[in-house]
Amino acid sequence: MSGQARLIRPAYTRAVIDDPVARARSLAPILREASAEADRERRLPERAARAMAEAGLYRLSVAEQFGGDAADPATLVRTIEAVSQADSAAGWNLMIGLETAG
Repeated sequence: MSGQARLIRPAYTRAVIDDPVARARSLAPILREASAEADRERRLPERAARAMAEAGLYRLSVAEQFGGDAADPATLVRTIEAVSQADSAAGWNLMIGLETAG
């Protein structure tokens, strides 16, 4: 590989696109695969952060007028929980990102 991480994007159905928790769950294979590297390198691998960003997870707490989803608190918690089930460090990263962005 040329130093560039290859991102495998999950296929989204309309129901998944409309549901941030489902989008988070669809990232589980990517997040689990990156988990060992995260532990070893002591940081979230770029491919995991990029996958969460491309799935729109970091903008869930941003107001709609600024391009976010303005998700309610319960949806934020359920989304963080779904990510954390795949990788707890990724869930922590998402929680910090949502608190900072919102």
